[in-house]
Amino acid sequence: MGLFQENVVIVDRGSHELRALLVRRGMGTFDILKKETLPALSAPDGDGETGSYNLLRFIQTLFPDESVFYLPVTSTELFARNVDLPTENAKLAAEILAGDLEPLLPVPLEEVEIVSTCWQSGNEQSRMTAFAVEKSQIELLADPVVKSGKSIGYMAPVPHLLASAVNLLPVQETAGRVIAQLDIGLHGTLFNLLSDGKLAFTRILPIGGADFTEEIAEQLGISIDEAERFKRDSGVDISRKDIDELPASLPGRSGLTAPKLKRMKQGLLRLVKEMAAEIERSILASPLREPSHLYISGGGSLLRGISDVLEEETNLRFRRYPLMLAEEGVEQWIICLGTLHAVGAKKEARLDLLQTPTGARLRSGEIRWRPFMMPGIVASSALLILLFSFIIGIVSEQNQLSALQGQMQEIAKAIPGINPKQDPVKAARAICQNRLRVMRTVLGGYRTLDILKEVTDHTADPSQASLKLKSIKYDESAVELDLEVDSVNQLVAIQEHYQNSKLFSAVEVIRRDINPRQKVRLGLKLVLKPVTNNLEVNCR
Repeated sequence: MGLFQENVVIVDRGSHELRALLVRRGMGTFDILKKETLPALSAPDGDGETGSYNLLRFIQTLFPDESVFYLPVTSTELFARNVDLPTENAKLAAEILAGDLEPLLPVPLEEVEIVSTCWQSGNEQSRMTAFAVEKSQIELLADPVVKSGKSIGYMAPVPHLLASAVNLLPVQETAGRVIAQLDIGLHGTLFNLLSDGKLAFTRILPIGGADFTEEIAEQLGISIDEAERFKRDSGVDISRKDIDELPASLPGRSGLTAPKLKRMKQGLLRLVKEMAAEIERSILASPLREPSHLYISGGGSLLRGISDVLEEETNLRFRRYPLMLAEEGVEQWIICLGTLHAVGAKKEARLDLLQTPTGARLRSGEIRWRPFMMPGIVASSALLILLFSFIIGIVSEQNQLSALQGQMQEIAKAIPGINPKQDPVKAARAICQNRLRVMRTVLGGYRTLDILKEVTDHTADPSQASLKLKSIKYDESAVELDLEVDSVNQLVAIQEHYQNSKLFSAVEVIRRDINPRQKVRLGLKLVLKPVTNNLEVNCR
């Protein structure tokens, strides 16, 4: 393996099958080494939750020698919300997001971790797509990996991973456009809307591949397993208007009749039309206009003719991803491929649940040394040589240090005002520090009146925020304000005014309470910028 390279396993935790790509990453590049699939099974009694059981079985069966895994959080394991915040400042928007998101969640804020991305800013607002995942769900997902003695290198929401797959397309396909994605899973369909390549809206549609399979089994009078094979291998096109005879290659042809096949097609068409109606309702509920085209993926998308029926029902243009993976279409691998691009995104666009407090606890102590083995050996050897040389140097310089200390004692004794009964060096240092403190007061530093004026000049006027200053505290590094305002919505305007000050480097909210009069008490910390002067005196 090359220097600073490592193998990672990118997992797609499907309900029907688990899929994974083994990828070698290093120096900003990646190579796909192999791809694997394993059917999902129900967990035996006493073996815990089915998802954890299948992930553990997948790791131990197909990737026992690999150490780093990238995991998706499925749409059923998270809460996705669209939130508009009253500021164009992306950093400030991320800070106040939790407060606006809390009323929209069915669980307390203390029980979830939140990651978010801003897809549009301007007109004094930031439009955010936020994902909240329960802390217990993150720990449950990580458990099989930890039990196997492996490490988690990345964890992100599936809607974000699917959206990242558009980076596989030419830039002109997404730039300045609204496009959609439809990923048809076993028990539901993930629908994304993207604006200029950024995820702006996501929703789960309540129809999936299992509904198609059950309809086939019911109308043809066959088992679910047989219906699954029929759906995949029969070649029956549901977009055809009629069917006069059975295809010669049809599996189990002897037990089927044209009337049964016609009823099956009618049932499948009904389901696909319901999916088309759900797509139209989702577009109407979104903050975007109708997409220029829609990319379809997932195992359910392999039902022959489904794109044509959806296109006819919605008047939207449906496309397949124009890509191949080892001479196979990417419909069932799109989440894995999207993960490759998501993990390499720029810092401001990268979502990773491992960067939350819960994720950090999972990663604590997980330093992966394998890619750095050889550089580590070389660095350790060099460090030992340096340490040995350093110790020898210290020993050889002991006599010179003793002589230097004696010289310092003699020089200090000659300074006026030194008490002969004191240590002359310590007394001289105290005199130096006292005089330096006086000079700094004269030549630099913030005066109390300067700070009071700056706070007054940058306090929001009554037309923007109604506030009362209850108290103010000041030390050398910060000013703390205790304010009473009418509404928490005024916080943004207040913070922005103080952030415009040249005297303050940061504005932090240290307290936010609602008093019995329904007023909001705010505690703000205004961090002072460091004072520079030309005093280069060292009293040590």
